[in-house]
Formats: sequence, C-alpha cells, structure tokens
Amino acid sequence: MYKMGTKTVEEGSRKILEALESTRLLDAIKAILKYKEFHGSAKANFEICKSLIGATAGYVALLSEDGSENDVLFLDTGGNNCTIDPNLPMPIRGLRAEVFKTGKVLYDNNFIKSQWVKFIPTGHAEFKNVMFAPLKIENKAVGLIGLANKEGGFNHNDIKIVSAFSELTAIALNNSMMIENL
Repeated sequence: MYKMGTKTVEEGSRKILEALESTRLLDAIKAILKYKEFHGSAKANFEICKSLIGATAGYVALLSEDGSENDVLFLDTGGNNCTIDPNLPMPIRGLRAEVFKTGKVLYDNNFIKSQWVKFIPTGHAEFKNVMFAPLKIENKAVGLIGLANKEGGFNHNDIKIVSAFSELTAIALNNSMMIENL
C-alpha cells in the first residue's frame, strides 16, 4: 500500500485543475475561431466558463449605445422561475454598475441579503450568489458576463478564470466588430 501525504494529494489535485482550466481555455479559443458571428462564440465561451466554475445560471450582455442599459444577448436562468420578459431593458445599476465603473470582476456570495438585491425587480429568478465580469475593449467596459448560483459560492480562483473568459469574449466581440466594418 502506498502512503501519500496531504501535500502530495493537494499538489496533484491542483495540477489536475490547472490542466482542466487550460483545456477549457483552449476550447474557448477554438470557439472564437469556429464561429463567424459574435453570438455563437460568446454563447460557447459562456457555457464553457459556467461549466468550469460550477455556476448554474447567467447571461452575456452588451452595453447599449447610450450606455444606460445592458442589451442581453442570451440568458440562462438555470431552471429558476423568472417571469420577467428578457427583452425588457436591463438598467446599469447595482453591482453591475460597480463592474462598469471599476472595470473589475466582482462577486457577492450572499446576494439575496445584500444591498444589491433592491435593484432586482419582482419576478426575477432568485440568485444566491452572483459574479460579474466586464467585457473590455481598449480598456473600456462594453459588456458583461454574469454568472450565478455556484454551489458553495464564488472565490478568488473564479475571478482568475472568469477574467480569462471575459477577455476572450471581448476579443471575439472586437473581431466581430472589425469584420462588420470591412
């Protein structure tokens, strides 16, 4: 029988997780190259990211032309009941506004009891925890990846992972805009 120390098991687990993260990031890059339009690559990257970090719900949205609201590209309620029309405007307020202002990934693991919940309309799907990552082009936030309901809550490692996926999604958006301008 082999005897393994706790550090050896932890190191092995960490290396497996790093390999999985690298593989999933490569999958995201392949999606950017595969899809000609932004919606397809954004959806693929969102699904990969959501699966990797263990969130069950979320969305990708772009900032409206006037900068006052998010235009939702797609929304995944994770099976939670939501009676709000997804085509209605999504104003930039609450924690989302902080993400646009700071340009940083932010999360709240007790969202339902936070100061931010007052910005959620009646009928909205219930989220225990949320994480938002900006999509930045030329250092300006032009959209968001929103994730929610991760069992056990979000952590610092999730910030690193979601940051990488938001950068890749922003690259896909920038490429799409350049192709449209040709």
